[in-house]
Amino acid sequence: MVALLLTAGSLYPLLRANTIRAGKRDTRPYQPRRRILVSVSSVIPLSCAFWWRSTNAYLPCHWEDTKRGRITVPRSIIQDTSQDQASGSPREVLMSTIKSGRVHVISGGYPPGALGGHDMDYARLRLLGLLEEQGLPATVGNDFSDIHRWLPGTQLLITYVAGPFLDDDQNQIVRRWIDDGGHWLGLHGTSGGKATRVGSGRRRRMVKTSHHDTLGGFFLSHPPMRKFRVDVVAPGHPLTKDLPESFETIDEPYMIEVQHPSETQLILTAELGPDDSPPGSGFEYDEDTALQPDGKTRALGFTRNVGEGGVTYIALGHCSPASQSQPAADPNPEDAGGRPAGLRATWESDAYIQLLRNAITWGMV
Repeated sequence: MVALLLTAGSLYPLLRANTIRAGKRDTRPYQPRRRILVSVSSVIPLSCAFWWRSTNAYLPCHWEDTKRGRITVPRSIIQDTSQDQASGSPREVLMSTIKSGRVHVISGGYPPGALGGHDMDYARLRLLGLLEEQGLPATVGNDFSDIHRWLPGTQLLITYVAGPFLDDDQNQIVRRWIDDGGHWLGLHGTSGGKATRVGSGRRRRMVKTSHHDTLGGFFLSHPPMRKFRVDVVAPGHPLTKDLPESFETIDEPYMIEVQHPSETQLILTAELGPDDSPPGSGFEYDEDTALQPDGKTRALGFTRNVGEGGVTYIALGHCSPASQSQPAADPNPEDAGGRPAGLRATWESDAYIQLLRNAITWGMV
């Protein structure tokens, strides 16, 4: 009984703290802004949960040592980041490994509102449909600018973007969230980002940032659109469950430089060979670091464990609206199987959809 009274006494200042406003004591009837839920089994241990209105999230903690009065918060942090662009005040971001079962989907181009040559609405709707199949709630965004608002309580982050990328502060937030158990599924243009103009011409070169270090892949360029075979190289892995040994698609043959090869497991490859882009097309680069040692294989999908979480990247998934159809770029149109006004070949592939279903399951385990 004495221990219970001492515990109640230690909680009382927290309750009364909410009646102090602007440095003056509030004489109005007490109405707590923070709710404290206490369950008692005998006298100890006690467990409590604080509800923080500023985050609308529960932060679990356990009174594991009543003698020292120590509260431990398992794998949860409050991370101070850069100045908030709107208010100029530091942002406080709550990271937690609470398994909420929620997914955050980011689909958009650059600048904000642009499509970036991709049918963002189509990709977004297909992804949301796959989440609905599994009964998973989702939130959506167009870029990473407010990622600090959505990661708390998010278990899986899915990105399908053409231009947006994590700046250093945002990357730090995402990286800590992954370390704490979050999972990131990056699709197609997620490996791109910032490009700078080369000289006075129109050629551009991709810029590698901390975003690519966390994702584990960096986009160099891609040759013309074409039909090619995709090989599934990790049979038995949860990400490749129920996939055939190979499948064909029409897509952009991405040239992806794997950032952490010793820590990365390839799941998809294609024998695309050296870059055969027409002169003056694509992005400029110094060396083709995306080509595997055999001189013909390129990585199109891979996964990596990071801390208690993980990252999976899949280069496939181009889809373009009819209003932004690109000219036939394959040197042999017959090999490309014809060029429809709006390209969705990969998304119409049973193998690709199964791959996405597997990746969602991987991220929610």
